Amino acid sequence: MTDTEIFMGVIGLIILLLLASPFFIKRNPTIEMPEEDFQDEKEQVFMQLSELEYDYQMGKLPERDYINTKSELTSKASKYVSHSNEDFIEIERTVDIEIRTVLKKSGVGKEIMYEK
Repeated sequence: MTDTEIFMGVIGLIILLLLASPFFIKRNPTIEMPEEDFQDEKEQVFMQLSELEYDYQMGKLPERDYINTKSELTSKASKYVSHSNEDFIEIERTVDIEIRTVLKKSGVGKEIMYEK
């Protein structure tokens, strides 16, 4: 065996190990979102819900669209609230409170809050 053959063998072994390494690395099955991104997405979902509520109260949305969209957004929002109580009605109440909080902070929808 020459030095060149040994060198090529070592290079080949290194390449083989690099190509095979993904099969030996344990992956974390849960992908964790950085806290900043989590908060941004949470805020975005609740803002969408508050805008939906506002548009519906202003008569810009048909009831059917409002119900379907609110259901979808509530489902998304439920992953951002505590899951100590898995009862959907309780989660929906929490989401409604969050919507009112966002509306109150933004100063939008004061007339909605007074109607209820």
